[in-house]
Amino acid sequence: MAANVANGSTTRPINYKVTAPISLQALGVDLTSAKTGETITAGAKLVAERPTTVKYLVIAVRDSSGDIQDFPRAANVKIGTSQQEFTSKRSFGKAGTYTYSVAYMGNDGVWKNLGVRQTFTVVPASGGGPAPQPSTSSPTTKPTDPAPAPSTSSSSPAPSGPTGDFPNAGNTGVPSGTVLTTYSGPCEINTPNTVIDSKIVNCDLGINTTGVMIKNSRINGEVNDGEGKKTSFTIQDSEVINPARAACQCIGSDNFTALRVEVKGGNRGIYCRLNCTVQDSWIHGTSLLATQHASAIRVEQHSTIIHNTMQCDWTALTDSEIGCSADMTGYPDFAPITHNTISNNLFMANPTGTGFCAYGGATNGKPFSSDPTNATYIKFTGNVWQKGSDGKCGTYGPITGFDKTRTGNEWSNNKFDDGTVIQPEL
Repeated sequence: MAANVANGSTTRPINYKVTAPISLQALGVDLTSAKTGETITAGAKLVAERPTTVKYLVIAVRDSSGDIQDFPRAANVKIGTSQQEFTSKRSFGKAGTYTYSVAYMGNDGVWKNLGVRQTFTVVPASGGGPAPQPSTSSPTTKPTDPAPAPSTSSSSPAPSGPTGDFPNAGNTGVPSGTVLTTYSGPCEINTPNTVIDSKIVNCDLGINTTGVMIKNSRINGEVNDGEGKKTSFTIQDSEVINPARAACQCIGSDNFTALRVEVKGGNRGIYCRLNCTVQDSWIHGTSLLATQHASAIRVEQHSTIIHNTMQCDWTALTDSEIGCSADMTGYPDFAPITHNTISNNLFMANPTGTGFCAYGGATNGKPFSSDPTNATYIKFTGNVWQKGSDGKCGTYGPITGFDKTRTGNEWSNNKFDDGTVIQPEL
């Protein structure tokens, strides 16, 4: 965007950069103090720098505990260059102070919060009877009126641990009875076929060679061989533990195998950029810094993900810029998403902290979304999604961005934990 400015006899363009593609001009509710069970209408007035369509638009609400209590969202909302009003209604069954704002998801699959926050209160209804149950109604927009995607959020407990024969604390990590001693070797591994066995490693391990074996060990740090270096390693029967830290690829990125590993902490448990196998492992305990988006596993190309428990379980939401993107993500940000097999895994529910529990590669609006090889040869077979307290695994559903029509893709025998068959959302 440019405009001309005169300076004597010279005219130079001003090159503007759009800082707010969508602007919030007004935000409010019809009742700043309501009774439990009483319907509240929330409204927002929006304008866009240029006509645009957002995937989802929501008046986001958090209670005093930080739990999601959103008004019902709308899908495929068109926002133009003239002011438009978006409204949504629901009631609240719990007394307290609620903070609300406006957030939207663009075609990049990332939630953005428009920043302005206001509050309303809910007080107990008079009388001695039980409080009315919360209710919701469909949102509306003016002048456009997209088909709503109703969603009722409620206060949810922290995600529970895996059960059954899926990977958990009893069958991953350092085997019981293993005697560990402190590792005294180098943190940068340069010798081919190095073996680290039954050690406590208190540093990030950088893998700069091939054939490295890490087993029966606890790594307090990352295990990473970088990208495009033709290095390789295997980690098995081990634990990889990290606190909240900047850009943790806790295990990654190329030509590695992880077997029966417990990965705990960080913002990305495992990054499968190229040629990886992850099997019989438990990835959980997400720990984030401000503005981080998280996943248990991120896949890109030639990833084999078999019989794992994936659990992005961060729930301490402060706004839309921190939290879980999904248990498993696959966005075409850095390369086309292709040749990935995801089979017999458990996707753990987190209806408080994540939108969807999985992304299937066909997300629009990314640098490689239009590449002809993107979102091809991706197979989801025999996986289980935990329903969780809202019956959808994530706030909005089990999976999005999977296109069954693309070359080599397969979707079969994928179900919720109650046996309900899942059809993927594009």
